[in-house]
Order: sequence, then structure tokens, then C-alpha cells
Amino acid sequence: MFHCQALILLVTLMAAFALADEGTGTKSLANLHGVWRALLNHDGSKVLVQLREGEVGLWDVASGRPVTGDIGAMKVRGDVLMAPGATRFAAGFQDGTVRVFDASSEKAVSPELKVALLENGMDLMKFSPDLRTLVVFDADQRANVFDIESGRELALITPTSAQEANDDSMRCQFSNDGKSCFILEAGGTLVRYSTSDWKAAGKSMTHPNRDGYWFAFDLSRDGKYAITSDGPGENGPEGYLQLWDLQKEEPIGEALKAQNGLSGWFLPGGKRLLVTPSLGLAAVYGLPGLGRLFDLPRHDDVEGPRVTGTRDGQWLLTSGNAMLHVCDALTGKVEGFNSNKALVSNVLLSPDSRHCYVMYDNTAFFQERYHDHYVMKLSLPQLKTMASIRILDTLGSIELSPDGSRLLIIQGWNDREQVRIFDAGTLQEILPH
Repeated sequence: MFHCQALILLVTLMAAFALADEGTGTKSLANLHGVWRALLNHDGSKVLVQLREGEVGLWDVASGRPVTGDIGAMKVRGDVLMAPGATRFAAGFQDGTVRVFDASSEKAVSPELKVALLENGMDLMKFSPDLRTLVVFDADQRANVFDIESGRELALITPTSAQEANDDSMRCQFSNDGKSCFILEAGGTLVRYSTSDWKAAGKSMTHPNRDGYWFAFDLSRDGKYAITSDGPGENGPEGYLQLWDLQKEEPIGEALKAQNGLSGWFLPGGKRLLVTPSLGLAAVYGLPGLGRLFDLPRHDDVEGPRVTGTRDGQWLLTSGNAMLHVCDALTGKVEGFNSNKALVSNVLLSPDSRHCYVMYDNTAFFQERYHDHYVMKLSLPQLKTMASIRILDTLGSIELSPDGSRLLIIQGWNDREQVRIFDAGTLQEILPH
């Protein structure tokens, strides 16, 4: 009789704990609902989660349990940022502070940094390459520069231009050697700051078209060149892309122009620039003369393709509609091709440049909420199928851990989005339920 009562009590307690998990959504990573963002740390052992209501926390993938660290029940105010290499992250809180944490233990590695984040921006915070400095844009679009370990404010940079622009235009980027930080101000003005004293160095570089809806820029890895670009909005006027000589801080040649705008990024090696227009053909240009070296494959009669490149600079992947092409990044020669009926919605590349992970949408009855998505692991450059996942649900996003060992998926409709985590080699699910 005693054993029977003990068994009943045990079952009752287990059921109560299970209901508590389901009701609070805080006991198990697999039971979290309303996941707005999820970011894997460097080895995929932990995942940083931000919920739609603002809560942020670090979770252990192997156990599915929260990591006991220093965040507690604090709520973010605007954004979380995973540092390069994903060993640290920064979070902004409702009380008007930002703090940096270790991405494995959730232990604070900085004191509270007093700054109210700019809301709804694209590039709110930026780590320096050595992870010792953090730049934060505040509600007045000023750049607040902090020493992470001590919390000391190194500089408060007020924009030199009073022109108002979309908050998405506030961006910054460190040079690879960390000696300079470039800030793109409202209206497309690019200013270099020396990180030794955080004073403006040299001449400002103003984008030739100041009427863009948003602005962006990129730096070459060798520190010789920069580009600035603008987006005029859908079916708008022409957008511009300007190449700059960073030693002279002067424009190189005439700006490239295209309807609906165009963007670009420097390919490894410092000798080539990839340009992707909203409409038309993407192409690779030589530096510094901007001679057109080759065009990339067309995927659509109107829209330009999405393009991504492998870390080693060997391959360029273009996608659009239901097609994928793999091109030699030096010659433009097509080395792999894949076409399916399902639409390509995202492509991720493995850090070893041997595989890609393609997110397909095969949904035929969207309004009835009948969804059909696939994540396929394909070889490079042949694009042969190595493994696959089918998801009969809304598929929000996918992410690969920096070391390439884990694949994360966010699936589900608004307010019930959940995290799923897979072994990136086999695509077998590893997150405990």
C-alpha cells in the first residue's frame, strides 16, 4: 500500500513539474515559445535566446536547461549582439544599460554600461576585433565607446551631420587591425576614428547620393578601400555605389548606379569587389579600376540574385527562385548547379567551405497554414544532397554555429516560435524534449 501511494505521489509530482514547464516556458529550451531570436555560441554548446516579450537568456543545448549566470530576470530593451567568434555577447536592458557576458557561462565580463540603446536600428552595437571595446549607438544616434572590462567610457561621438535619416543607416565597422573604427552617419557620411584616442582622423567621405532611404558601407580586409552605397526604396530612383581610396580618403572613379539600388562587399584577397544590384546581373569587378571581370548567373528576368561566398574565397553561391549556382570566385565558371520546384529562401555556408545548408519553401497553401519546408545539406561545389530535414510548419530562420557543428532552426507561427537544434553533420536532432 505504501509503495502504491509513493508511486502515485511520484507520478503526481512529475505531472506537476511537466505542467509547470509547459505553462511557464522557462524550464526547458524545447518548451520555450515566442522565440524572436536565437544565436549559437562558438561551439554550439549554448544558445542565446531572445523572446518576443523581451526576456533574454542563455541555454545549454545538451540538457535543454537555462545556464545559471548573471542575467536573471532582466529584460532587453532593443537588441542582443553576439561577438565575432561567438565567445561573448552584449545585451541591452530596460533600465537603460548594456552589459557584456561570456557566451558559455553567462557570467558578466563587464559592469553595467550606462547607455539607452537606439531603438529599431540595424547596427546598434559593435565589438572591436580584440573584444576589448564596445561601440553602442544611443537614442540620440551618438556613438558611445566603452572599455568592456572596466566599463570606462572612452568616447562619446556626436554625429558631424545634422541630417535626419532612417535609423537603419547608423553603422560602424572596425578595421581588421583594430586601429581604426569607421562610423557611417545619417545621410551617408563615412568618418574614420583612431582607436588610440577616438578622435576623427583625416577627411570625411560623403556618399554621392544623400537622398537614399538607407546607407551601407564595407571595408576591404587590407584596409586600402571602402565602398558606400544607398538604397532608394522599392521602385525608386537610382541608387549609387561609390569606391573610396582609404589612404587618400578620396573617391575612385565614378559611382556605379542602378535602379532600386545596389550593394557590394570585398572578396578575400583585396583585389575584387562583388556588386549585387536589386535588379539585373550581379558581377565581380577588379580593383582599383573597377573593370568588370565577369557576370554571375541570372536567376530571374528582373530581380538580381542573392550571393554569398565561402570563407576561403574559393566559391560564390548565387540563389534565386528555385535555382542554385556555385561559381569559381576567380573565374566565374559555374562548377555546380541545382534546381528544384521549391523556392530557395536562405543559404548558409560551412566554415570549412565544403558544404552549404539551403532553406527551401515548398508551401502551396499558405493562407490555409499548410506549410512545407526543407533544409538540405549539399556538397560544394557539386551541390549533391548529403542530408535533409522536412518541416511541416512555418520556418522562420536557420543558423550555423561558428565551428560548423550545430544547426539551429526557429519554427512556428507568431508567438509560438520554438528552437530546434541539429547535428550539422547528420542533421539528426539533438535538443532534448
